[in-house]
Amino acid sequence: AAFRSLPPIAVLSGEREFDLSKRELEECWEYGSNGASIVDRAGFERVWDEVCELFEDDVMDEARKTIA
Repeated sequence: AAFRSLPPIAVLSGEREFDLSKRELEECWEYGSNGASIVDRAGFERVWDEVCELFEDDVMDEARKTIA
């Protein structure tokens, strides 16, 4: 739940066509966390990397565009 509340993730989450869906976010968490509900720094980085792949490594740029 904490990962979802990170500003770039929260801004990019939603129901619009290019938003990060709840299901996509759950899949990123599942793959990156190796099924764990709590992760260490390395696990966080793996989850972040999974999200980055969905946005072609432009997560922060996409978040900035969304709030601008």
